[in-house]
Amino acid sequence: MTEPAQYNLYGHNMVHPSGVGANGNMYLNGLQAMYLIHIYSGEVTAIPYPPGTDDARLQRRRVSL
Repeated sequence: MTEPAQYNLYGHNMVHPSGVGANGNMYLNGLQAMYLIHIYSGEVTAIPYPPGTDDARLQRRRVSL
């Protein structure tokens, strides 16, 4: 097993939410938000998905009469 990287990117499910590990490494779940990592400073900015993205992703449709 390899050691975690400074930035660990994933997004297959919501079992593991985004956060900072005990070792200071970042764990970024792409299902929660889009993440920008500044190439020089290493600063991470989370950008929320537009409204309706989760509904489209899960193929949920509004029910109307």
